[in-house]
Amino acid sequence: MSIDLRAPVASPVPDGYRRLTSSPRVVVHHPGYTDDNTNELFALVATDGSPSAPGVQHGVVHTACAIFACNRFDGWLSATRDASKRHAIAPQGLLPVGNYYFHVPPQDSTVNEFANATLSPYPIIPTFRFWPFPHSQTPAPWKDALIEERLAPEPAKQRDGTCRVTNHRESTESAHIIPASEKDWFGVNNMDKYSIWDSRRGQEVVNGDENVICLREDVHTLWDRMYFSFVPKLTSDDTYAWVVHVHKPSQEMHSLYHNLQLQPLAGIRHEFLLARFAWDIYPSLQGFLQRMVARRLKLPSGVEDVSGIDCKGLCEKQGYGRSSPTRSASRKQSPKRKHADMEEECEEDPYATDSAISGMSPGTLYGAKSIEDDTDNGFGFSSNDHEQDRFGFQRRERQGLVEALVSGAPSNCSRKRRRRSEGECEKGDRGRTRTRRMNHRTLYG
Repeated sequence: MSIDLRAPVASPVPDGYRRLTSSPRVVVHHPGYTDDNTNELFALVATDGSPSAPGVQHGVVHTACAIFACNRFDGWLSATRDASKRHAIAPQGLLPVGNYYFHVPPQDSTVNEFANATLSPYPIIPTFRFWPFPHSQTPAPWKDALIEERLAPEPAKQRDGTCRVTNHRESTESAHIIPASEKDWFGVNNMDKYSIWDSRRGQEVVNGDENVICLREDVHTLWDRMYFSFVPKLTSDDTYAWVVHVHKPSQEMHSLYHNLQLQPLAGIRHEFLLARFAWDIYPSLQGFLQRMVARRLKLPSGVEDVSGIDCKGLCEKQGYGRSSPTRSASRKQSPKRKHADMEEECEEDPYATDSAISGMSPGTLYGAKSIEDDTDNGFGFSSNDHEQDRFGFQRRERQGLVEALVSGAPSNCSRKRRRRSEGECEKGDRGRTRTRRMNHRTLYG
């Protein structure tokens, strides 16, 4: 008896499905700058609507605008620079393809500042790490979309059972909503207030069950790459549901997942999903900040007019470091590489800039203790050297280097290691610039 064979899997994209690679966009401009090629605040691919009438849901565009404009959810969109001509579209209606302006009303304390929008544009928050979470301003759809509450915390895979997008049970993972790499932002913005049952507090709540959902492995990868967000959209029965909103012009992603309602959500927080949406859309602001034009920005120090060169450094590396600890932990370092990283002690901060205004690494921004803050014991070694060098190898080598420099005798240290000890920078094996920091008293007594 013959075996019934199944036909090969068909393409997930139906024949004749709309092409998105050259899809038109919804473009938002800032009314406070000149109308030229430098005044595109951000743009979204027109993934909603029909092939003949594409667009983006008005609520998605408005929420993105408000986040960039210092949480001005009282702002509005118009088709012209004239702020009085608001675009009459319901929050859940379709915003057609085209060019728009986002306006904000003047605040009592800044009436003069907004009197002439051309000369004094409203400020923009340039990066997610500077964005303060709007605790008292969460838009209604983000609060009203259903998420079932639980009486006690549960691990994501046990609580959800299946991938919340595909409903697959196998090959699933626990995926962070707010990325674990943003735990400093999480702590600074008091996001742990939304964790009721977890025993963790402060920034460690970023790894709690209320910030984790179950996703299939490949969907988790696309989630990490910011291909899509989970947003609330209105259903046919006038209730809000959580759906997948695809940001990339991918036919396959659009065909499989765009506007697909999620499996029932439970035990997570509405606020975390809003913060994740902000994290997903912030890279779209990069073009606005890299056109070498001075911008008015909202920085941790206050509102400042920032030069085009300094603007460029503010938005670099947005979206980096996105993997969850559970995913990055599987990529084991070789013993040789691990030893080299420990030996060199520190590497250049990928978020650091040379900007006088924005030269703040995440550690500086959030008040983290730097390597120079270690207490010196009077012998040129920091107080934590014993913990890092339990067997005294580095201590004896440093002492030998000091003696060699004082006496002029040859040292057993290699030339390469001596250059590192003297604080010179050189290219590592992977092309990354590494710097050896060492107290001058260690070298010169």
